[in-house]
Amino acid sequence: MKLPWFGPPKWQDPDPAVRLEAVRRLSDQAALAEVATTDPAREVRLAAVAQLSDPERLASIALGATDENVDALARLTTEAQIVRVARTAVSTEVRCRAVARIDDRQILQRISGEDTEPIVRKQARVRLAAANPFRELLKTALNRLPVAPPLAPPAAKVYGSVDGVCDTLVGDNRFRVHGIVGHVNEPVTASPTSARQASTLEAVVSGATVLELLGNKSPEAAGADDSLNLSSYYHIEIRRTGESDFELKVTERESRAPFRGGGSNPPR
Repeated sequence: MKLPWFGPPKWQDPDPAVRLEAVRRLSDQAALAEVATTDPAREVRLAAVAQLSDPERLASIALGATDENVDALARLTTEAQIVRVARTAVSTEVRCRAVARIDDRQILQRISGEDTEPIVRKQARVRLAAANPFRELLKTALNRLPVAPPLAPPAAKVYGSVDGVCDTLVGDNRFRVHGIVGHVNEPVTASPTSARQASTLEAVVSGATVLELLGNKSPEAAGADDSLNLSSYYHIEIRRTGESDFELKVTERESRAPFRGGGSNPPR
């Protein structure tokens, strides 16, 4: 009796149209991962990625240098795998796209200081700024500053929009801004436009030509051996010298106790 010969599976057929139709019906995750990384036809590879649901296999493709890495990342929903891709993917574009999906501030801080590509570090800083509840309060305060003479040196010039200045301050890896001087006894919330905060801000900024901020040294800048109990704090002064020109003066000062944005001001 002659046994039937089944031959190779249809997703290995020489005809790409046959392989495409077979892949669209395929559920075997190992086979789909093989097709996604080895099939000579891009349309077939994309179809395989679209059928994949195993986060490990999707992450493996996203981490690599194949043309399907962006598509694999788009299908990832596991936070841990998205972070893994953002930290270690071969493709700069894929790392940028992964960073755009991260909300964890600690991870974004690390990427903004550690990634080898400036565009990825910038994307992390943009995400940090967008996720920071203090940003809108800072933007309001900067918009109210009048044009004034320059600060005493040394001061760094920042040119550009108010949004750009906010991004620079919120994305600085040395410190984390906690409050505006005169406003620090009321913690900043996720909605800094409340009537109480708005009136407090008006009192602080009204008539001022310099905006003063306070911030703790960030854990990334402090390092593993620097206890926050012995940390310095940062005093930041901002003056508007033109419609789109600002000057920043950042001074690191010693503090006997960490400033956490509440209670009395740290020693000056």
